[in-house]
Amino acid sequence: MNTYSNQEELADDLRELLYLANSKIDQLRQFFIFLSSCHDAVMPGTAHMIQGLTNDHIATYKKLAAEISTSLADKKFSSELKRVYANKLRSLAGITGALLTSVDGQSPSALHSQFSEAGAQTGKISATINDYKRDHNIDAENYEHAFRSEYIDAALRIPPNVYTTSSGMAAFTTIVNTLHLDGLLSGPILVGESCYFECKKILEKFCENNIFYFDEMSADALLLKVQELQPSAIFLDTLCNTEAVAVPDTKTIITRLSKELHRPTVLVLDNTGLGISYQAFKDLPLLPSKLNLIVFESLIKYHQFGMDRTPAGIIWTKAISPFGVSGWRMHLGTTLSDSAVLSLPKPSRALLTKRMARMNRNAEYLASVLDAHIKTLTKTPYSHAVYPGLSTYPGAAWTKNLPFHGSYLVLACKSAEPEISLHKTFISVAIDEARRAKINLISGTSFGFDTTRIYLTALHATEVTKPFMRISVGTESWDEIQALAQVLIRAIDRASKQVVF
Repeated sequence: MNTYSNQEELADDLRELLYLANSKIDQLRQFFIFLSSCHDAVMPGTAHMIQGLTNDHIATYKKLAAEISTSLADKKFSSELKRVYANKLRSLAGITGALLTSVDGQSPSALHSQFSEAGAQTGKISATINDYKRDHNIDAENYEHAFRSEYIDAALRIPPNVYTTSSGMAAFTTIVNTLHLDGLLSGPILVGESCYFECKKILEKFCENNIFYFDEMSADALLLKVQELQPSAIFLDTLCNTEAVAVPDTKTIITRLSKELHRPTVLVLDNTGLGISYQAFKDLPLLPSKLNLIVFESLIKYHQFGMDRTPAGIIWTKAISPFGVSGWRMHLGTTLSDSAVLSLPKPSRALLTKRMARMNRNAEYLASVLDAHIKTLTKTPYSHAVYPGLSTYPGAAWTKNLPFHGSYLVLACKSAEPEISLHKTFISVAIDEARRAKINLISGTSFGFDTTRIYLTALHATEVTKPFMRISVGTESWDEIQALAQVLIRAIDRASKQVVF
């Protein structure tokens, strides 16, 4: 019997939103203080104008924070209030980022005779060092420090190198170019069969005929490939974006690679699907080895707390590594912009861990309920639900003890013949059923948001992957996720009747 309290969960959601609001108020107050005493850093008329706008913006946030606080104090919790507050915060975030950088230049001055053109960064700019924000961005560096401190566990407390980028794909292209330009792609390239299709398309063009695929669900198969080919690089997703929702036994893979590699090899991990729940550096042995690790992920998923405000990505490596990420990111122009980074929420491991636990609960519940329902049907095109948290999952031997199994699941089909039409039908009838039940359900891409989404993905990348339909859960409360499960059960029944199989 579950012990979930709908009211307690909604209260947690409001506390998360209150944190997001208050952290932005703190940023804006610091900016207001700067404007009050900026002297020659900003022209007086401009400083006065922006100070007024900042004061108004702080007042808007404070009003919203007061409303959230009152709801918490009065114990007036509802899903509708959660949506209203979250939507307002999301809309304000982009304005905040633009306002906080409004007096700064993208090519800030290092010296000035009368008035600075560095704005809030006056006194922090050094000629030819950080006087061009596309190359070096102080705001991005501040976020990198906060991300490292809050989200990355490093052995022996040696701080890793952290680099923000303009998107998750920009993180990937920065890594690929860095490895190529540093001469680290000099041998065969091993790529997991279920790696993200966008990355596979780039690698296939970039590395031409030097790519060899492997089944990431078999550590033994990978090690045999490594012994045979002695690769210069291995690309692997920690939770894959495919119909199989593959989760490699990464701990075993890293441990064995560290012991068995005979030449320097780079392991590139896309950790977008698992986020802070998986700490790759903790699996890396302390003793020196031939294995070099580089990790990246998209920041538009979990790290924006559902705000879906701005594209952003992040890369991290060991403190001592052969990668010239910083220099090549500068030359490639993939640094995260100042206004974008200041739109991001302040990192909070405690809140993000709680948020991801809710998603894990919701995904596992939906997967188990839908899987059980499918198995009661005699005439259905579906065979089962695929989710790494289920006991029937092929990799359950190593996923069962993971703290997080991802926030999305897949409904597998018995046959490949009707899949595309079936997926489109299911999405249509699911939205219709949700509308009838007055439940919010979205047909749209990505994952990690507040509201559950269903969508057909990889439809235009059939040369490298198989299209599939994904259900990306939100942070719905216990009552909501139970109601949504019934909506999806009815959608399965309707889709099963409408599609010939």
